[in-house]
Amino acid sequence: YQSKPQQQNQSFLSKNIKSETDIFEFMNKALARCKSLRNEIVNTSLDSGNKATTVTAQTIAHLLNLYDEISNELCLFLDGMEFLRFTNPSEDLRSAAEEAIHEFSRYLHELNTDVPLHKKLQEMMNEKQAFSQLSLSQQRAALLLQRDMEKHGGVHVLNDLEDAEKSSKSTKQKRNAIIELSSKVDMLNSEFIREVGAAEEMN
Repeated sequence: YQSKPQQQNQSFLSKNIKSETDIFEFMNKALARCKSLRNEIVNTSLDSGNKATTVTAQTIAHLLNLYDEISNELCLFLDGMEFLRFTNPSEDLRSAAEEAIHEFSRYLHELNTDVPLHKKLQEMMNEKQAFSQLSLSQQRAALLLQRDMEKHGGVHVLNDLEDAEKSSKSTKQKRNAIIELSSKVDMLNSEFIREVGAAEEMN
């Protein structure tokens, strides 16, 4: 089963992606959108400096929506490129789609190890009064997002390291190592799938 946005995205790609250049222009637009949303999240202060002013549930809900928009951008792009990689008749376009998947997946790993992004999520959840006023689905979404970042990027460990160390240089090195390793795993997985598909075609 495919959601309506997925179907619309695949239809858009089929009509508008005609060359490798189109793929990377599409990718750059998606990246720019994600980075803009990410910056809006981390630059939104939950500390007004006024103890009489409390953080509202509306503010937290707005930030959660921004996280959700990032997730939506990631999924639509990656799902769309997977669709092109497996269905487009052009070998050049399939190859470009695979390259774009690897590059965009690397950005996904960067987000999963993004300490400021994780800290902002923790801040939101620590605002107990405002957070409790969110719907149960919103609270669950925040919790699942936190768990995903910690499971796939180990960002909570990086967070603790950054707080414990006077210099963030060592933390950055560890973060880069995680990103590189995760990206390598993605590439090996893609290579495995490609080789299995080629073997099945030969048989």
